[in-house]
Amino acid sequence: MYKIYLLLILLFLYNASAKDASELKLPMPDGGFMNFVPICVNNSDDPASTKRFELGNSSGGIKERPISLELGGSFPLEQNGSKMWCYYMGKYEVTRRQYYSIVNMDKEKTLKKKNYPVTGISWYDALNFGNLYNQWLFQNYKDLIPKYDKSYGFLRLPTEEEWEFAARGASMVDNKVFRQKTPYPVGKLYEYEWFGGPTSSHNKLQSVGKLKPNPAGLYDMLGNADEMTMSLFKMDYYQGRTGGYVIKGNNYFTPKNSVRSSYRAEQPFYQLDKKGGLKPHTKITLGFRLVISAVVFTSLSSGRKLAAVDKQNRSIVKPKKDSKPIKQNKEKLNSSDLLKYIDTLSGRLEQKEFQAGRVSTFDILEKHDWKNIDSIYIWIRATLEQAAYIRSLTGWIEDEKLLISVSDVSSNKLKKNSYKTKLDKLSEMRNSSMKMYLETIGRISAADPYLIRLGFDKYRYILNAGRKKRDLPIVDIVEKHVLELHKNSKINTKKWQNEIYKLY
Repeated sequence: MYKIYLLLILLFLYNASAKDASELKLPMPDGGFMNFVPICVNNSDDPASTKRFELGNSSGGIKERPISLELGGSFPLEQNGSKMWCYYMGKYEVTRRQYYSIVNMDKEKTLKKKNYPVTGISWYDALNFGNLYNQWLFQNYKDLIPKYDKSYGFLRLPTEEEWEFAARGASMVDNKVFRQKTPYPVGKLYEYEWFGGPTSSHNKLQSVGKLKPNPAGLYDMLGNADEMTMSLFKMDYYQGRTGGYVIKGNNYFTPKNSVRSSYRAEQPFYQLDKKGGLKPHTKITLGFRLVISAVVFTSLSSGRKLAAVDKQNRSIVKPKKDSKPIKQNKEKLNSSDLLKYIDTLSGRLEQKEFQAGRVSTFDILEKHDWKNIDSIYIWIRATLEQAAYIRSLTGWIEDEKLLISVSDVSSNKLKKNSYKTKLDKLSEMRNSSMKMYLETIGRISAADPYLIRLGFDKYRYILNAGRKKRDLPIVDIVEKHVLELHKNSKINTKKWQNEIYKLY
């Protein structure tokens, strides 16, 4: 009878939450719950729809080189009156109590620090926990498990992209906050995350949920314990050599200045034991949290619907009645091939005609590769503005240096100190701007080099049309830096700084 009452209460909570995509509570064998937060990705009626976003951060080196990916949700939920596609993520890291209530109930009863993240277990242990919990839920509380179509959801480790999307604030923050190192107010990291040192964790693991949640409603995402993912490690996220698995999230030893949403590291699956044998790899700072998702093709009918939607999304817009038919090669022509072909025309056309013709292809390419081009052009504009700002700051710095030298001659110490204070502030602003410049350079360099050239050429065309030719040297320098990074995968900070400074 107790179980029936509990089930009715839980069903009420679940049904109430499903209406507005609020928190989901799933029961556990010891009478507790595991809480899940809906991470809503995009607003659409299209089950095949996705949202493009960027992982990584150029300050993280070759492991975190920025790359653009697409993500979709598993469950259609209502949020603020709109239909959103979402997946569920654990509100907290899995605790010792939760873990042992599934894998070893006897040990769970004698545990200390039950509300601390479970650590020191292997990737295989985490998979086993998810498997056992799925089976227990399906056997005892099947009606509480979220469903897509006729298919029940299931618990598993998150993929790297699911994890980082949620860590950055998901759809609960604007693009500016999403791209930040962390999604928190400046100087307030200690209110949200446990990092290393006396101002935070004191280099000790902490119980879950004591600090503030991130904008998506998740606790301890960027601190306390590192977290396992389902993803295999590759240097470029989804391509290249395959190694161990990806861990995310930083831990209670991580220095404050190193905490970031993009952090990723490779963890081996196995390690040698003291006798030279092989055993699953564990790490005392490494824990995990779960997500809930569902299969994509739930039935033959859903497969046909998805195929129809995909075909519609990929279809080419029909030409107008008064337009002439265009002969098309049977082979698919990609953006890079088209640009290479246009490049061969440069010797046959006058410079003005060639540049105009090249930029006019932007509309054609935009239909073919619109996501990449749109993203690249936006980042190019932002980077050029940063470079121009750095150039202006350099001019002001030189002015202050001149004023300081003049005050030396006039022996006016009061003015000299004022000039020095302003010089220090301007230098600090320039250094900060340079860091931002390097980050955006890294984002652009991850794209196809021909698409990069297209973006820069369009910007040159706009400058020429607007009679702003004095800014063209900045465009040349920025493009040079982007292509150097793309080719060599190395940031040459001093050299690039000097090249921008010399523009003044």
